[in-house]
Amino acid sequence: LSFDGKEGLSSHDFVQQVQRTAFQQGKQRNDEWVADFAATSFSGEALEWYVGLDEESQTSWRKLRAGLIQRWPINPGKKADGQADLDPANIPTPAPAATPPYALPRTSPKTSLGLIKIKREDWEEIGYLASDPEGR
Repeated sequence: LSFDGKEGLSSHDFVQQVQRTAFQQGKQRNDEWVADFAATSFSGEALEWYVGLDEESQTSWRKLRAGLIQRWPINPGKKADGQADLDPANIPTPAPAATPPYALPRTSPKTSLGLIKIKREDWEEIGYLASDPEGR
């Protein structure tokens, strides 16, 4: 995973891949871990942008994600009606997501049969893990 702000991934695709990886690692609620993970993927213009951020923005995925989307919007210079708008002051700054008012209740573990699909980091499917010794 690499993001340079110019070629390849859009900022939206980069954010989605970072969030997907954090989820797979069970770290999606760890704001600082996700920010640190994302930082390892910056290069070129994106790395220069990141280095210029204040420490609070560098260590908070919520702030870093909002900054990425604002810095590299998917449709730069367009208003909602599709008309060109080249004034950067008209690009809205997204508000940080609100903290949930309560923690979601955990359910008790249940025993079930199923398969787990295994994929490599590049999302190529490797195969399945069986849920019992007979491979069912």
